[in-house]
Amino acid sequence: MNLSDILCKECISLDLSHQTKSGVVHEMASLAANSGRVSNLDKLVAAISERERIQTTGIGSGMAIPHATTDGIRGIVLAMGVSKQGVEYDSLDNQPVHLIFLLAGEPRLQTSFLSILSKISRFFRKESFRQEVCNAKTPDDVLALIQAREEN
Repeated sequence: MNLSDILCKECISLDLSHQTKSGVVHEMASLAANSGRVSNLDKLVAAISERERIQTTGIGSGMAIPHATTDGIRGIVLAMGVSKQGVEYDSLDNQPVHLIFLLAGEPRLQTSFLSILSKISRFFRKESFRQEVCNAKTPDDVLALIQAREEN
């Protein structure tokens, strides 16, 4: 499954407004709800917050991938946000986060969920690509960048 298959432009924000980890989690969950596949926003926020209590999903290099499987999600949902000012996210490298992906899925789709989680971290490993995405002007531009990378 390609990232472009599950990331829709309605689930992309190029200017996140919150600057705290909890605020960004709520904002990203609301973005994910734009997919029409989140039936319980509070349950999604609680699942993501619980996962963050176990260990931060701030993986370093300015990225975070908050994720959880929970009831109230239909299929797999991906949202992406860019924070120009950066968010203090308790990242593994203690640096602010600028690029955030929220991944949520039905518990029965655990294998596909883990595969997509891995793909996100591999896909955005290159700093030059992260910068291109962070500098994109529109959600359509982001999707075009991702689709071009998937084709290579």
